[in-house]
Amino acid sequence: MARIIRWEPVMATGIQFMDQEHRQLIDDVTALNAAFDARDMAAASRIFQTILDDVQSHFSNQELAMLQHHYPQGDYAAHKGEHDEFLMQLRFFHKRLDKGSATLHADILEFMSAWMTAHMLGQDRKMGHQMAMRAA
Repeated sequence: MARIIRWEPVMATGIQFMDQEHRQLIDDVTALNAAFDARDMAAASRIFQTILDDVQSHFSNQELAMLQHHYPQGDYAAHKGEHDEFLMQLRFFHKRLDKGSATLHADILEFMSAWMTAHMLGQDRKMGHQMAMRAA
């Protein structure tokens, strides 16, 4: 059974729109898990597409905010690089989803949950702290 990401207050960036988008993405992953558990592949495919769309929108919003707040270029590049790699992996999984087994489904959920947790606790919290410091 895959470990599914859950919102924890420690994940907060302090930037309201980002934290709201993070919570929505976590809800989407939970919904994907429920669709997999129900073996409803039509719903799983729709939810996965929603996740892809929401992730792309979230990353665009976040990257724009970093540029608007003059986020250090090296930090921006590293952060954006993580975003690009995550999207590439999600697209790979999405292509394989219809052919997937329960093992693939668990792998998808584990990957998303682990990556999102690490990214929120690492890069995103760092970004939130740096933006708060610049705003002060």
